[in-house]
Amino acid sequence: MLANELKSIKEYSKNNLGLLLYTLLITLVTYGIKLFHNNYGMDTLQLMEEYPNTLRHWLEIGRPGMYVSKRLLFNNYTNVYLQNVLGTLLFSLSCYLICYLVFIILKQHYPQKLVFIIPSLFITSQVFTYQYYFVLQNFEFSLAMCLAIIAAIINYRIFATPYHRYSVLNLLMATVCLTISLSIYQSFVVFFIVISVFSFLLATFENQKNNVNISFFSSLKAVLPNIFTFSFSLLAYLIFNKFMQAHYDVISSSYLSNQSQWGKLPITKILPTLFASLKNIIIPSNDSLTYNYILIFGLLFILIVILLQFIRKFQLKLNFILGMCFLLLSGLAMVFVTIGIPTARAMVPAYPFLVAAIFFVCGLYLNLNIGKGMLTLLVGVYTVTQIITTTNLYYSDQMKFEEDQRRIAEINYKINTLGLKNQSTYKIMLVGNLPSNESSIITNDIIGLSMFKFGDFTGDSYAITENIRLFMQTMGIKYQYMTHAQYKQLLPDTHEMTVFPAESSIKIVKDTIIVKLSE
Repeated sequence: MLANELKSIKEYSKNNLGLLLYTLLITLVTYGIKLFHNNYGMDTLQLMEEYPNTLRHWLEIGRPGMYVSKRLLFNNYTNVYLQNVLGTLLFSLSCYLICYLVFIILKQHYPQKLVFIIPSLFITSQVFTYQYYFVLQNFEFSLAMCLAIIAAIINYRIFATPYHRYSVLNLLMATVCLTISLSIYQSFVVFFIVISVFSFLLATFENQKNNVNISFFSSLKAVLPNIFTFSFSLLAYLIFNKFMQAHYDVISSSYLSNQSQWGKLPITKILPTLFASLKNIIIPSNDSLTYNYILIFGLLFILIVILLQFIRKFQLKLNFILGMCFLLLSGLAMVFVTIGIPTARAMVPAYPFLVAAIFFVCGLYLNLNIGKGMLTLLVGVYTVTQIITTTNLYYSDQMKFEEDQRRIAEINYKINTLGLKNQSTYKIMLVGNLPSNESSIITNDIIGLSMFKFGDFTGDSYAITENIRLFMQTMGIKYQYMTHAQYKQLLPDTHEMTVFPAESSIKIVKDTIIVKLSE
């Protein structure tokens, strides 16, 4: 069973070597900076210096798979280089497996050239930047993506050979894969639904090409194994999560529920808020570094393909229309869950795949050169622009990281000139913040946001102090932890201080070194 699948993938790779090389190349071009630079920021700092607390936090927010992975595979050690390499390779593999899923569904109608759309639009999407910023999760996130796709591949094999003697075992394997995926990151609930709807649309196209006329509900048999797997996996995940929280005496956090506005907004404001949120994603502002206009072009192609199906009197038009509606709803599901613009990282991998899926499926129906030419041109333009935007964001974040290191070195040098004995026994307190000054640094959401700036939303600079203290520890500079109460107690002592790096910008109060960054 497994041997046959591996043999099939090997044969597929032999016949699609260009696609394999292209997928690896476009991954390297887009994510090369992460392979050769060990940048890290918030959350990763906590994992590097406070490993047990970070693992416990993951249990609190319902990610037991992340906890198990770190405990079993990484032995309480954070290797940024390895996280980036494994995460990037598995990400590339995930995209390639999506193409393989297309192959096993479409069979002889598999388009060898058109399938290049998937890595072009999926891998390069800048929305992934906001997830892969969190280096501590890179490996697990990409692994979960890979496992969700493997589950979909297994499920299609079950559909294609429903009475195979290994069908029950295959369903079990698919359930295990998806359960692990969901236990790592809950957003893969949405991704698996998008993958399932995509499989349905491909099966619809295959039936149309073979002149098979079946009802919408009969067509659902193609994704029936996915429905079973999803149900069993979701139940298994919930049980696993409850067990892990009970075993480690962890109370479930309201982290996820806090992101939703359901029950918080008046009913009269729900629809206007939803429409505004969808508009900001589909028709973003010109200066948006998260979304672009590609989805609105995708919607236009959907309308063109629907029109073509009526003109050519295709069968199964209703299946296609309903399938596309479900694809859009599932790909944008987090908008409806939160009733607002969700964090960009909550939209991956569902949103980037939604875009790639729309263009690929629409491309299957475009026979005229002008239609395929327009689609190819748009894909090419957005592939290039997405690579530029994504690499700009990663480069900017790397520049921010290096700037933060220089600032820490400068502050540490000033403190060293004070000649303190047993400096590591002191606490450090930062007052104010320091935004990035370099012109090469673009700040968008968390990308490019200096650790000397991140945290000022708490009302004071305590969070900045703790971030920088942990950052210093990763550089071998040790200071003691201080509580928020201790921080606030010392604030009156900072009023007469000047701003760093001027004289009197550093002050010693008992066992605390105070550095004033801004007024």
